[in-house]
Amino acid sequence: MEHQVTLNASDSINSKLCFERTAKDMGVTVDAYHTDNGIFKSKAFTQKLHEDFQSIRFSGVGAKWQNGAAESAIGLVSAKARTMMIYAHMMWPDAKDESLWPLAVSHAAYLYNNLPNEQTGIAPIEIFSQTQSDYQAIRNAHPWGCPAYVLSPKLTEAGGKIPKWEPRSRRGQYVGVSPVHAENVSLIRNLSTGYLSPQFHVVHDDWFETCYSSADQIPPQWEDMCIFDRCETSFDQFDKEGLLIPPPPLADEWLSPEELDLKRPSNLRQGRTLYQDLHVKNKEIKEDLHYDPPPPVPIVPRKLREPPDLPREPIGQPREASSWHREKLTTPSPAPSVAPQSSRYPTRSNRGQRDLLQAVKVKMLFCA
Repeated sequence: MEHQVTLNASDSINSKLCFERTAKDMGVTVDAYHTDNGIFKSKAFTQKLHEDFQSIRFSGVGAKWQNGAAESAIGLVSAKARTMMIYAHMMWPDAKDESLWPLAVSHAAYLYNNLPNEQTGIAPIEIFSQTQSDYQAIRNAHPWGCPAYVLSPKLTEAGGKIPKWEPRSRRGQYVGVSPVHAENVSLIRNLSTGYLSPQFHVVHDDWFETCYSSADQIPPQWEDMCIFDRCETSFDQFDKEGLLIPPPPLADEWLSPEELDLKRPSNLRQGRTLYQDLHVKNKEIKEDLHYDPPPPVPIVPRKLREPPDLPREPIGQPREASSWHREKLTTPSPAPSVAPQSSRYPTRSNRGQRDLLQAVKVKMLFCA
């Protein structure tokens, strides 16, 4: 079951890839699809099928019976999700929230895949993965929307004592199984913040008997619930020294005001203390977060290059007189002036002179 925000081609392709990834984890390779018309006939979706070497077939318009197995499964899952939400709203009206419909559908699909068929006795997940199931998912199942009380991890070291009603437990709502953890890890919704988180130590109220119990009044079923309906995930991880690694601590939203005050450091001015030094208690994780710089490389002084030895003159001997003399500068002699020669044909340079000579000759003739 993959949820989409829109029904466009990009979201449909992302859901297709998520489904194929889940199928490959079970050893199944998808070769073909049988779908309705609509977005599955878009160019982007068909191009993705062509790139993955997959084929597709479409049902006729209005002929949903051609893909009856898928249509029947969709109808059963939707009916189960609707029934679970109605029952949870009837038993616990204060926790009613219609936006939890996708979580109800996911849990309904989870139950449908793991429940065996009444006629064959085989679960759909066994047919799909071709492996026999141990039905542990059904043993760990709880009514959707029932109250769940998150216990502190410190209770695991208390030797099996009954936890207190208010200081060490927080009321939440069971909305299914965590999709990224084991089958016995529950997904709990915080009623005050609406935050969803996987929890490893939880007491489930499968009969909705403590919905209206106040904080001051301990319900009579609390002791039996802590004995028979208490789910605790054991951690078998050890560090290098052989010590058991404790489970992750509770978030601040599940802690009471007194526990928050104890969690805060007494001295707020702690200097330049790193975050991992304040919140990481595991020695192995501290070693991973600690950074040791490499040792510095010693700096070897480099020898300067000495100039070659040149023959030096003794200081006591006088220097020889230099044979170099400054040459006296001579002024260049002026170039001889050349009288312009008259040419036979008048030019611009001698035309005026010729006119002047002719005028003088004419004047001399009149005077004679």
